[in-house]
Amino acid sequence: ALPIYEQWVVQKEKTAAKEKNRRERMCAEHLKKYNDALLINDTIRMIDAYNHLKNFYKEEKEKKIAVAAEETELAAANIDETDRFLISLFDKSEEELKTVAGNPKYENEKLVKLRRTIMEEFTKNEEARGIIFTKTRQSAVALLQWIREIGRA
Repeated sequence: ALPIYEQWVVQKEKTAAKEKNRRERMCAEHLKKYNDALLINDTIRMIDAYNHLKNFYKEEKEKKIAVAAEETELAAANIDETDRFLISLFDKSEEELKTVAGNPKYENEKLVKLRRTIMEEFTKNEEARGIIFTKTRQSAVALLQWIREIGRA
């Protein structure tokens, strides 16, 4: 079951798509990405949530530019004030988000506990093996990256 907020955003996006309300659909799509980032932050690291948003906005910009290059008349209709506004919201906050995301003071408590457990088990037994379960492929990739980083530390 999806959390209530996510259900609301998905419903808003579907309704706006049916009604051909591009502005509302775009806003709902961006809200969903921010919600995804909050879920990532809750499960993994804040830097992974930041990277999720950064990649989304990078893809959005590339997509809009590619459309603009291919179809100049259509592009004018595809890049509107809503796109510019939503992208600018992220751009204005990006440096602050990156700074906060990189601050160890905000490390996810769940990962602190997981690190402690892994270190305890792997120092007791060099042959130790384990499986970490997570909800999404994206969080699995982020966890793998995190494990590799703590392994180097």
